[in-house]
Amino acid sequence: DLGRKLRDKGVCYIRCLTDREAYEGKGWLQGASVYNHWQLSFGVDTPQEAEAVARECGLDVEWCEDPLKPDSKRYMKTKLTISAFEFCPSVGRNVLYSSIADHNMWFDTWKGVHDVPPAKRPLQMTFGDGTPFTLEELQQWVSLYDEGGIRVQWQTGDIVAFCNYRYAHGRPAFTLHKWEERQIGVVLGEKFQRQGTVEQKW
Repeated sequence: DLGRKLRDKGVCYIRCLTDREAYEGKGWLQGASVYNHWQLSFGVDTPQEAEAVARECGLDVEWCEDPLKPDSKRYMKTKLTISAFEFCPSVGRNVLYSSIADHNMWFDTWKGVHDVPPAKRPLQMTFGDGTPFTLEELQQWVSLYDEGGIRVQWQTGDIVAFCNYRYAHGRPAFTLHKWEERQIGVVLGEKFQRQGTVEQKW
């Protein structure tokens, strides 16, 4: 089943970053088919610097032709193959530590990117051996989070703090009125090194 396949194969995250110069500095806010430029993602100016930072993070790096702008050869593709689970000390067992938030379907409603064919979207995700997920597996994965989630009954002025080590996070769709504006405030804690799973802790 899905859980055993994730345990045995792991997951592979593929992230493709565009060259800011090829898009004249434009991003998705300007309607461009852009997720993020590698200059912004890594805070650097040259491909050599970007690749060095990425490899320090344990990412494999490949420079490709931009599928949407063939003249651009500075399209940065990174890959990370890793366990789908992580041992969580606070609960004393391995917990599912991945979701399909990094799958190409994430862009289904993303301005500027939702019209891009799924295979050319900036984020891709497979099993660790490169095997694609079936539609049934993706649906099951989404259902796991939908059915096991804890809905927060928001009130004006509320602040939510939670342990992202133990819990994933997400939100249902919402619609703003013309006079409303959404503002997001995020505070991140210290990073920690993943240790993967622990035997006998399933």
